Amino acid sequence: MKLQKKYLAIKLNKECDNMIETLVLVEGKIDYNILKLELLKNSIIITLDFHSHKSLSEKKITHNFVEDYFNEKDKKQIDDLALNLGTNWYKDKTIEKILKYNELNLGTLLELEMPSYFFNHLKRIMGIRKIIEKENPKKIISYSLNNYIKSICKNYDIDLVLLKNNTSSNLFFDKIEIPLNLGFTSRKIKLSRKNYFRLKKTVDNISNLIWNTNADIKLIKDKKSIIIFDFHTINYKDLIKTLSSNSKNIIILNQRKPAIWNLESLNIIKNSKCKILSLEDFKNKNIKIKINKEKEILEKKLDELWKKDDVMEKIFSLNNESFWEIIKEDFTQIIKKRLTESIERFNLLKELFDKIIISVILDWAHVAMEEKELVHMANKKDIPIFSLQHGIMTLNSSLEKYLPLMPVLPSNNAKMLVWGKTMESYLSDHNVSSTDVKIIGSPRHDRFFKRRNETTNNLTILIASNNLFHVNFNGNETQAYQNLEDYIKNILKFIKLNTNKKPIIKLHSSEYFNIAPIINKIDQKIPIYQHEDLLPILETCDSLISLNYSTILVDGLILKKPTMVILPEKQNFEQEEIIKKGAVAVVSNKIELETKLNDFLCNKQFRENLISNGENFVDEYFSFQGNSSKILSKFLVNINKN
Repeated sequence: MKLQKKYLAIKLNKECDNMIETLVLVEGKIDYNILKLELLKNSIIITLDFHSHKSLSEKKITHNFVEDYFNEKDKKQIDDLALNLGTNWYKDKTIEKILKYNELNLGTLLELEMPSYFFNHLKRIMGIRKIIEKENPKKIISYSLNNYIKSICKNYDIDLVLLKNNTSSNLFFDKIEIPLNLGFTSRKIKLSRKNYFRLKKTVDNISNLIWNTNADIKLIKDKKSIIIFDFHTINYKDLIKTLSSNSKNIIILNQRKPAIWNLESLNIIKNSKCKILSLEDFKNKNIKIKINKEKEILEKKLDELWKKDDVMEKIFSLNNESFWEIIKEDFTQIIKKRLTESIERFNLLKELFDKIIISVILDWAHVAMEEKELVHMANKKDIPIFSLQHGIMTLNSSLEKYLPLMPVLPSNNAKMLVWGKTMESYLSDHNVSSTDVKIIGSPRHDRFFKRRNETTNNLTILIASNNLFHVNFNGNETQAYQNLEDYIKNILKFIKLNTNKKPIIKLHSSEYFNIAPIINKIDQKIPIYQHEDLLPILETCDSLISLNYSTILVDGLILKKPTMVILPEKQNFEQEEIIKKGAVAVVSNKIELETKLNDFLCNKQFRENLISNGENFVDEYFSFQGNSSKILSKFLVNINKN
């Protein structure tokens, strides 16, 4: 009989006094056919995430949050340990020896994604332990937390009722969302990495067959090439157009996003000299054999490593108690899948570098896995790498410990190309050599600057969703997500009751928390956009409200739009320069929302002050306004000119 259809009771061996009768621990969206409502009666119910909180709230079932059982010291401990594990677990001498490949410890490739992975496990483990210590239950009913409950409760005399199997843990980029809008179809698809790469290959082949968009290796191999890596075609169309006017090959090598996903992106590629290149283009029979052999070697080494429980238990422990047996199954699968995938890319990258003359590489996210692989291989060939600032960076001191996870400081011999003196000064203050930094302006904003004096006002209020900083405790709290939902509801209510303006919604390109269902529940007529070009939406709106700290704030300021930022989580964003200088209105407390919205939307003088402060901030933050693509193109073309 399936586990979901019968209760598994486990008697454990420790007598406890002053027990509560039943404790119910739930995580994820709840299927009430499995978690029957009668099980919840006369119990203390505790949710471990926002989805379970929402499921219970909709049924009007009283419950506590796991966060209620943590103090500030506990939160800091989890944040620090998650970051430490994510950036150091692979440095153990035994592990390092096994993960060494191509003169690189493969564990370094996953530094961006692993801290949030460990955070989620640590929050569950410490949370369950603290709940049990405080509540001292006779029985625990577990929904989606079976492995944790069984492991943590093995030294207690507690009846366990284990319902839904554990939800598997994933890394951030294990699922990739792609938009498809080629005229005959328009839809958003979220795929596993494996299926994404398959679909990307198919789409690339189709577009090449019809429109000749792909690079022909035979035709480009004898001329120097500039590679731009994982760039958003529409955001950087000015740069693509400008680069196309020079004599070098311009190659887009995208791994985590398609270069073509709608008619506009297709036309940009068609009307430029830019060509799309895929690592799949370098596969042949011999390379496949080599890749498979090297994958088998790594898999055997990993299988031996996972047997070394003494090593792994020592590394993966919290307060001197190992949690290795809890994470072992999904951790080993994730590492095996990702690192064997990496071996394939390394072999294909070698073929690329051997067959194409590359003069320079431009990327924007040098901390991600694919970028680290590319940079490592480029360093072997002494190919210059430049990382272009792609957004407004998070620079407040409380988040500095996360700098290794953010594409702020240059690393691995890459040099930084920044938007202006603000970032140049920040890097200088962090001991980055002036030779590793160059002010280049922002190519993605050239078209914004060219349109800044031609915008209109159609009386719409653009509300832009943005992700929370989900690597630490404050960015994962149930209350932060609840705050976000409350803000959305109250903003829409205020607009409807107090203005003649209409809301429109712009979802983030990679939604970590999808607000669309909230919007649709309030009013299905409110327009919702996600992958459409932002500029035409933003340049016609009356005002911009960003639902967290994000680059869209400067997008709005460039276009002289009154701009507000809502801060649902406690990340000290109030100390960011754009807020300190009064360039945007800020709300970080739900009590002040109505008053500030009234000023923001209805007070003419308040709005004019915001626009003025915004213009001052933009002038300080951006150099080469409207001309950055030309500056950058000339710079890239002249590298290794001879």
